[in-house]
Amino acid sequence: MKITGLDILNCPIELPQAIRFGEIEIRARDYVVLRIRTDAGIEGFSVSYARGSPLLEAIEILGAKILHQDASLHREIVQSLQQNYIPAQASFIRAISAIDIALWDIASKAAALPLYRHLGGSLTEIPLAAVAGYFPDTRSVQSLETEIKGLVDEGYGLIKMCLPGDDPEEDAKLLAKLVKAAKGAQLAVDAHWMWGDLNPALEACRLLDDLGLDFIEDPFPPNLWRQTTELRSSLKTPLAAGEDVTSLAGFQDLIEAVDVLRVDATASGGITGALAAIKLAEDRNRTVLPHVFLPLHSHLVASSPIATLAEVTTNPAIDPYTRLLKKSPNISEGKLTMDDESGNGWHVDWDVAVSLSTKSAQID
Repeated sequence: MKITGLDILNCPIELPQAIRFGEIEIRARDYVVLRIRTDAGIEGFSVSYARGSPLLEAIEILGAKILHQDASLHREIVQSLQQNYIPAQASFIRAISAIDIALWDIASKAAALPLYRHLGGSLTEIPLAAVAGYFPDTRSVQSLETEIKGLVDEGYGLIKMCLPGDDPEEDAKLLAKLVKAAKGAQLAVDAHWMWGDLNPALEACRLLDDLGLDFIEDPFPPNLWRQTTELRSSLKTPLAAGEDVTSLAGFQDLIEAVDVLRVDATASGGITGALAAIKLAEDRNRTVLPHVFLPLHSHLVASSPIATLAEVTTNPAIDPYTRLLKKSPNISEGKLTMDDESGNGWHVDWDVAVSLSTKSAQID
């Protein structure tokens, strides 16, 4: 089964309101959609964030290298890309990830199985962690409490709140109220790499340490794993990190610093890289919580005993990738029901994606 072509679309979708995390501002979700075509008529898809990188151009460069190769040898294809682009691997890792994900889609479709079953999984109902609390700087406490209570009523057992980060003492007071609002579920917080040094992180996190939070996520960027390790040793609250780690070596550095390993196949070498990270977490007795992209990452949860939850942004205006799909995930009472359609979960509506695209590339 030969690869006969690749199509790449850049599909930025404007958000109704800018998302701010400290100095970071997100006004649009910059999706890149990849389709790999084969001579068997099977197509493989992936959807990724560009995250400010020239992802379309990177896939275009790598796509020319894999044209006419045997799609069934996808592990060898990805390994070759990794080995031949070692000096520039940091620039190409998201592109390699996208190609790997699309090739796994082809492999699953060739086997006539959904990806999780192709990986040996059998779980058909996935408990979900809901992401909440966006725009805390413009919302009242009552509004945030109402959102949290609503998610509890909908059946979500874990709710992750964006940490405002303006004032550690005010943050602690707010979260104390939200913990009460989340009665019946666990509350976690996402710090979005808020700190660069240990002392301010320790000062702020100690104010949260008696609230019974499920975890504090991303106190530091993932490369600052030494600081994360020091912080973890000083807190009762578990730490979570890893969604932007780009290699197995990076996960090996981070694994001793966290209790919950965050894995994102679109950033860390595709499904192949994510499976290696999950195996590492299993060996170190850690749990795994994949990062967003529910249609794809639910397959990792359905096939892994240590990935116990999948993450979903319940407000589609925050992460509107479902606009690119033929159907939305089947969610009810805080759980996702897996479908039996073959592939990796990215059931892309290509005509819609084309209509949303601002740039495209084709390789034949």
